[in-house]
Amino acid sequence: MADTNSNDDLSGIEQMLRQLLGDQAAEQMLEQMRASGLDPQAITGGAKLPTDPAQIQRLVQSVTQLFSGSGEVLDWDVVSQIAISTGAKDSDPAPTAAQAAQVRQALSVADLWLDSVTALSPGKANRHAWSRAEWVRQTLPTWKVMCMPVATHASDAMTQALSQQLGRLGLEDAEGSFSIPGLGISGALGKMNPAELVRRMSGSVFAMQIGQAIGTLAGQALGSTDVGLPLSTTSLTALVVSNVDEFGTDLGISASDVLQYLAVREAASARLYHAAPWLRSYLLGAITKYSEEIQIDFGHIESAVRDLQTMDPAQIQDAVSSGMLSPSSSPAQDRAKQEVETILAVVEGWVEEVTARACSAYLPAAAPLQEMMRRRRAQGGPAEQVLAQLMGLELRPKRVRDAAKLWRILGDKVGQQERDKYWSHPDVMPTAAELDNPEGFLAAREQAAAADAQVDAELEALLQGTLGYAEGLDAGDESAGQQQIDGDDSDSDTDESDEGEGPRK
Repeated sequence: MADTNSNDDLSGIEQMLRQLLGDQAAEQMLEQMRASGLDPQAITGGAKLPTDPAQIQRLVQSVTQLFSGSGEVLDWDVVSQIAISTGAKDSDPAPTAAQAAQVRQALSVADLWLDSVTALSPGKANRHAWSRAEWVRQTLPTWKVMCMPVATHASDAMTQALSQQLGRLGLEDAEGSFSIPGLGISGALGKMNPAELVRRMSGSVFAMQIGQAIGTLAGQALGSTDVGLPLSTTSLTALVVSNVDEFGTDLGISASDVLQYLAVREAASARLYHAAPWLRSYLLGAITKYSEEIQIDFGHIESAVRDLQTMDPAQIQDAVSSGMLSPSSSPAQDRAKQEVETILAVVEGWVEEVTARACSAYLPAAAPLQEMMRRRRAQGGPAEQVLAQLMGLELRPKRVRDAAKLWRILGDKVGQQERDKYWSHPDVMPTAAELDNPEGFLAAREQAAAADAQVDAELEALLQGTLGYAEGLDAGDESAGQQQIDGDDSDSDTDESDEGEGPRK
């Protein structure tokens, strides 16, 4: 007789539970599930579950954290763990001492090269070589700032949809006595209000989605300022060693040249954010403003959740992971989006231009490397993909090319000192309209400055009493306008006098 408990005959979840808990405890849990009306195999929808002990342990930790979380909309510890696990790929070794020294040397040389092509001064030397996991840890606080508004809106929408689905399943008032033997969370479901369970499941879904997105970027990010985003909370320069090595593979360019070029780009971005201290908060504020204006497509979420037969978080994530952001947008959202795209384009354009100038005398491979970076951006690099996935924000490569052209024209015509003064305040930074015509930027600014100067001079003369007379008038003469006013006043006085005299005798 065949063994009814053979691995070949067991569903994925039964096999996983027996490996994890043992036959007796697993059978108890399966009986509880069946008594509650749950089909163990239906929970997974036929999906293949992990059988590797390490993978199972990570799953257990995720479930435990789901029912004992911090109470926030998103558990950022879970986001961090998922991001680190996703970014590690096959392995994520810490940089060796030799690799770290090589990176620090490249970043030091980069600052020396940049000194000759920009008037902006660097910050305190704080140079690092990172693993992918360290990149996640260092940049996560900034991702939290950027992602929280949209995560909150989306979680609220999903909570509402899942609550309605619980009602359709007749579980909205359920007071379960469900327990999971051996996992240390026995009775957790029984003690949890269904609404709280739904809220935590919603947060868990978005923690997985955001963690995977950030982890994907961690597997490809070259430094701390990809696509102009100031991801570190402190003033530093850093390169992700494994990703730099992968980027240079099959380019036909020496690894040292690739490292040096990327070091110059990283140092240029860091120098800009240090020399223009308003820029980081200004950019993150614009991104946060955009995130707050994002419209969540509740109809899509509700439709996706309505078809679910179980409340499995993995199925929920698959059901709503795409299409949540409404294709329609409000005028406020459009304005916020244009502002973010313009700032990022202007920043990235400046970095591209000063990097090209800094490397031109030292790296023959600078031009093909710049073209490689442009192609990477045009194809949708990792940072662009994450911004599009999490916030529906898409960077247009043309804007970056226009911005780089504008900075190049400024450098050629007015020099680096005057060029870099446009970072002194957000009011003087190039605008979206000015990116449309880089060649006419200087002429337009000079014309506007001349008009402003004329207005200022006339106001000053008015205050000093030295404002000249209109053409054709001398001192003591009244203008045509004043004569008209005086005439109107005279007529009014005459009328009032006539009215007050009464009938003649």
